[in-house]
Amino acid sequence: LAVPQCRASRTLTPADASRLDTWALHHQWQGTDYGSLLIDSGGLLARHGVARYAAEHAPEALAELVDRLGYAALAFGEADLGDPRALVLARARALRARGVPLLATNLRCEESAAELCEVLVTGEDGVPLHRHGDETLAVLSYLEPAAAQRVGPDRMEGLRIEPLGASIGHGVRAAREAGATVVIAIIDAGYGAGAVAAAVNAMEGLSAAEKPDLVISTEAGSQLLFARPVDFRPAFVAAPTRSAATVRVRRNLENQRLDILAQPAEPADPAPPFQSFVGRVGR
Repeated sequence: LAVPQCRASRTLTPADASRLDTWALHHQWQGTDYGSLLIDSGGLLARHGVARYAAEHAPEALAELVDRLGYAALAFGEADLGDPRALVLARARALRARGVPLLATNLRCEESAAELCEVLVTGEDGVPLHRHGDETLAVLSYLEPAAAQRVGPDRMEGLRIEPLGASIGHGVRAAREAGATVVIAIIDAGYGAGAVAAAVNAMEGLSAAEKPDLVISTEAGSQLLFARPVDFRPAFVAAPTRSAATVRVRRNLENQRLDILAQPAEPADPAPPFQSFVGRVGR
C-alpha cells in the first residue's frame, strides 16, 4: 500500500500498486450500463508492515481506503488467514462497518472462533450478488484446505476449511439458483502454475451447472495471466504479481457464451484515496 520513508517531514509514499488504473476505470465505468466490478483476490491488507500497523492503530483508515477505491469485495486469502487473529478481526470489522464484504465461502467457524465468521461472508451467509446491466454477477472465494497446514495450528484455532470441489459445486449451484448469470470463483490454492492446476483438479467431476464462468487465481500471476481449458469453461485469470488485471466480459448473443479477455492494468497517477491514506497513517 505504501513505502515507509521516515525522514524529515516525509513518512510514507504510495507504493507502485497505487498507480494502477483500476480506480480510474472503476469510477469511469460506474455509471454505465455495463459497469465495473473491482475485487481483490486476497491479501490486499495482509503481509505488509504498513497495513499491519494500520490494522492495529487505525483499522478504519484501511477500510476507508478500500471503500473509496471502489472495491465491491475482498477475498479472504491464505495471506489473510496467516495474519494474527486480532489484526484480521480489526480489519474485517472495519470493512464490515463500511459495507465491504470480506469473502471466505468455504471457511467454517466453531463456537470458539464465531466472532470471526460474524464479520466474514461465508457460504452459510448466502451468495453476494452484484447487478451490472443485464447481468447478475456472483462472487465466491475459496481457500485450499492445505492452507491450514501452511499457516499453522494457532491461526486455524476454531476454523475449518471445506474441500474445494464439493464447496465450489455447492456454491455455484446456490449462485445460479439465486439468479446469477455470471459466477466468479476466486481460488487461493498455492503459487504459480500449480495454483491453476489445483483449481482445475478441484473441478474435475463437477457438472456444467456446478462450474463457475470465471476463476480468478490468487497467486498464479507470476506464470499465468489468462487461459481457457479445452471445454471452454471456466476461464482462468490471474493478476500479475503485486499488480492488477482488467477483465472484460461480454455475452455472445448468438450462442449465449461469455467472451472473456484479461489484460494487465496500465499504470496511471496515484489514486487520490492513497494520498489520503498516506497522510493519515503516516502521522
